[in-house]
Amino acid sequence: MKFRCPYCKTIIGPELHSTCPQCGKAMKVPAKLQKTSPRERKRIKQQIIREGERKQKELAINIAENPLRKPGITVMMLMVLAVVGALLVGRSNKPPKSTKKNPISRAMLELRALKIASDRFYYDTLRYPTEEEGLKSLVIDPGVEDWKGPYVNIIKPDPWHNKYIYILSNNTVTVFSTGPDGISNTDDDVYPYK
Repeated sequence: MKFRCPYCKTIIGPELHSTCPQCGKAMKVPAKLQKTSPRERKRIKQQIIREGERKQKELAINIAENPLRKPGITVMMLMVLAVVGALLVGRSNKPPKSTKKNPISRAMLELRALKIASDRFYYDTLRYPTEEEGLKSLVIDPGVEDWKGPYVNIIKPDPWHNKYIYILSNNTVTVFSTGPDGISNTDDDVYPYK
């Protein structure tokens, strides 16, 4: 086996030297090629083991000194997190107050959704649903070309269990609820916008 100087690239020969005979620069001898006695290898191995044990002790001391590792603080932190989590879960299960308790607000929201859906129907088909097709055409295809619905998933009755009224006149859509009395053209009728 021949060796080469990493600096001047001169081939040195079969014997390995610590300095290049040509340029005189020091060369590092690879560990594989260094001749060490069994006694020296054992000493190096013990030195590595001692260094590893020392590092383990340092890490153990650092972990023990960490205030977050104390049992009292950990239990306290878990209790605080449990309380915060319970508060968040409690708030998320409550329905919105305005639509659940106020049927007029719920009816107005649903009417606005139906009005927007009929406008989308118009945008796609260039016409509003006829009065014969009614609001049902927002859910089921009435056989109109370029229909890209359903525009709403379901049409529920109003909060008073009456059907929503759909009127098309002069290419203008009117959608409203008859309100609590169930009679149209009275003061309690509900429209999408006041």
